[in-house]
Amino acid sequence: MPKLAFPLARTSFYRTLGPIVEAALEDSSWEVELILGLPVPAGDLKSYQNPTLDNVPARFKGRCKTRMVFTTEEMAAALNEADAVFANVGPSCVAYELSDRVRNPVWCAVFDADHSVLPAHHFDEAEMNFWASRYYLDWAVEVGLASREHLEARSYEIGYVRADPLKWSTREAVRREWRIDQDRPVVLYIPDGYRLSLNSAFITDWYRYVWCVESRAERLLRALLFRRNRQAVREALNGAGSDAEMIRALRAFCDSNGARLVMMPRRQKEWSGSSAFTAEELKAADFIVSEDEAHPQTTLRAIQMADLVICGYASGALLDALAAGVPYITIGMPFAANSLENELYAQRFNREQGDRPGATWLIPAEDFIRNFPGKSLSDFKIDPVVLDQVRAQYVGPVDGQCSRRLLEAVRTRLDGQGARKEPARRILHQDV
Repeated sequence: MPKLAFPLARTSFYRTLGPIVEAALEDSSWEVELILGLPVPAGDLKSYQNPTLDNVPARFKGRCKTRMVFTTEEMAAALNEADAVFANVGPSCVAYELSDRVRNPVWCAVFDADHSVLPAHHFDEAEMNFWASRYYLDWAVEVGLASREHLEARSYEIGYVRADPLKWSTREAVRREWRIDQDRPVVLYIPDGYRLSLNSAFITDWYRYVWCVESRAERLLRALLFRRNRQAVREALNGAGSDAEMIRALRAFCDSNGARLVMMPRRQKEWSGSSAFTAEELKAADFIVSEDEAHPQTTLRAIQMADLVICGYASGALLDALAAGVPYITIGMPFAANSLENELYAQRFNREQGDRPGATWLIPAEDFIRNFPGKSLSDFKIDPVVLDQVRAQYVGPVDGQCSRRLLEAVRTRLDGQGARKEPARRILHQDV
C-alpha cells in the first residue's frame, strides 16, 4: 500500500493539503500520515500557527497516523518512509537541507495561491507540480522559477484543490449554522490585512499617516512630527479619503440595500495587540465570523454563504469567490499607499483577475467612498459566461474532484516507476 506523507509546518497549510488528505482517507488503497513541524519558536509572529497533535482538524483525528517532528533530521527520516510527499512548497522551503536528505519519495508541490509561482517557494525542486490552471505555469516561467522545458515535464493542471470543500456544504447550511438570516442579502467584508499591523514591507508613510488618519489636523501634525517634508504636508492637507470613510460607505451601501454586513476577522499576525478590527469596523458590522478553521476553511464557507464579497486589498480570497460563484469586489488602494513590491503585485492583480466585470470588480478607494453608497446589489450580478471564462483561467474546473485527479496522477506515477523501488531523481537549485 503506497504511503502518502503530508508535512505541515503551519496550521494554515491544511487549507490546501486538507482536501487531499480527505480524498486519500476515502480511498483504502492509500496509507496517510500527517507530519507536524518544524515548529517556530514561541514569540515568533507565526508561532500561533504551529501545528500540534491537539489542533489537528477534527475530520482527521483518529483516521490517520500523525507525528510531531522537531528537527530537520526527524523530518527527513519521516518523509523518506513515504512513497509520495504532498506539500504546498518544494523541499528546501520546508527546510533547506531536505533537498539532499529526502531521496525516496516523489515530491508533489501543490498550488496554494499566487505566491506558489515565485522562486522562493521552490516548485522547481518537485517531481510533480500541481497547478490550478495553465496560467500559473506560464507565470512561473515568466518570473524565472525555471525553464519552460523543466516545468512542463512535471506540471499537471488539476484545478484549485482548496475549493473542493465547497461540495461539502451549502449557502443555506452555513447561514443556518451561524444563525444568519436566510431571507436577507449578506455582504461579506474581508478587511485590509495591513490596516492594524502597519507592516512597512507592504505599505508607505502615506498609508500610515494619511489613509489611517481621518482628521486633517492630526494628519498635519503627523506630517510635521514624523515625515518632515513638503510633500507630506501637501498630502496631509489634501482631500484624500480615509479607511474610516471607506467603512462608512460600505455600511451605507448595506443599509440602502437591506443587507447584513458580515465581517471576517483578520489573521492573528495582522492584529494590533489583541484587536482584530478597527473601531469603525466594529461599529459597522452586523455579524462577526468567530469560526477560525483551516479545514474546511472558514473563509471559503463565509464566501459561500454571501451574496457579495468586498475585500479591502488584493487578496487570494478572490479565487475562493470565483470557485463559489459569488460576485467579488476589490477596493483598489492608490499608488501612494503601497510599497514598491506590493504595488507591482497589485498592478498585475488589477489587470488580471481583479477586474473582470460579471465576476470580479475593481473599485478605486476614492470612487468607493464617493459612489458606492448609491450602488445596488444588482449592479454586481454574476454573468455566467464571464464567470466560466475567468474560472477557467484562474481556478480551473470547480467540481469537487481536484484532489482525486491529483491522487490519480500520483498513482500513475508510482505504478510506472514501481513505488519505493526506484528512488525519484531530486531536482536541485543547481539543475536549473
